[in-house]
Amino acid sequence: MLNAPHVNDIKIDEKLRSIIEGPYREFPLLYASGAAKIGKDRWPRIRQCCELALLWSLQGKADFLSSAAKLAGWLIPIIEEKFFALWTCETEYQADAVVQACSLLLKACGRDVEVSPKLPLHQYLFSQNVSIIPEFGASEDREIGYWLSRADIGAVALTLCGRKCGMGAIRIGEIEIASFGPQTGSLNETSSFGIQTNYSTDGWCCPVGAKEVWFQIRPEVQQNCIHFRWNQVGIDPKKKMYLNFYVLADECRLDFKSFKPRSLAKFSGRADSIVFRRVGELAAFQASWPIEVDLIPLAGEGCFWGASFLLAVALPPYDGNFVFQWVAK
Repeated sequence: MLNAPHVNDIKIDEKLRSIIEGPYREFPLLYASGAAKIGKDRWPRIRQCCELALLWSLQGKADFLSSAAKLAGWLIPIIEEKFFALWTCETEYQADAVVQACSLLLKACGRDVEVSPKLPLHQYLFSQNVSIIPEFGASEDREIGYWLSRADIGAVALTLCGRKCGMGAIRIGEIEIASFGPQTGSLNETSSFGIQTNYSTDGWCCPVGAKEVWFQIRPEVQQNCIHFRWNQVGIDPKKKMYLNFYVLADECRLDFKSFKPRSLAKFSGRADSIVFRRVGELAAFQASWPIEVDLIPLAGEGCFWGASFLLAVALPPYDGNFVFQWVAK
């Protein structure tokens, strides 16, 4: 426990003290993969997991040190892929805070990274010169519907348990998809985006606002693409549903028409060719059904997980098995 009122000129008020001392009041709880059970819903949000690993490492007891090492080992591959938005709904996502927390964890694990903490908790953790030797574990955890695969072409993470959050993240070269998942209502309402599933069995999850609908997703990282098998049941043909991708890119070309972030130009309709470009690299979206999309340029920083485009792909209005993929060009 902390006794000094100040640490390196950082004032520890009662609010900060309760945050710092909070993790010491309960025994560390981890999933089999090393992810931490956080809060009432127990979802391992990335920022809070980073902070928790650092706080556990300061406690000094063997159980806490071991848990901090396992949690850090689980986090590092996720941080390296910049999959910061896992298990985090759009309204709760704070880009600067999660990047700060991730940088602090990497530094504690011996990585050469610049850290400029702004939040009082992060300033305190930075002042403690935390050191963690990460213990790397499994890249899959069925209890929380988690699966991570990495290759030269890119990476994909699935998170098929959660509440009002995406079902994962994707990277193809430099093109990042910060979050993706089903949308059951208007594209203007982020509250109808994502999944609401307390447990996942064999890759199945339920979208927000449609408990009668179930999706199954199975990804495979191939030589030049990330391939997905998609199964859907319970679809009401009268209700339009989308599969949303929040994409970080410099440009999107739909049938050779160019769209840029922060612009008012939108697109809605059939598209035979969908290609995103970022830092000279290209990635194309392809699907086994006729593609109808809405493309909405976004502002980038400050909202929608920092994405520069929303690509909303209309799902087939009937049950069945389908495939889609992101292809490096």
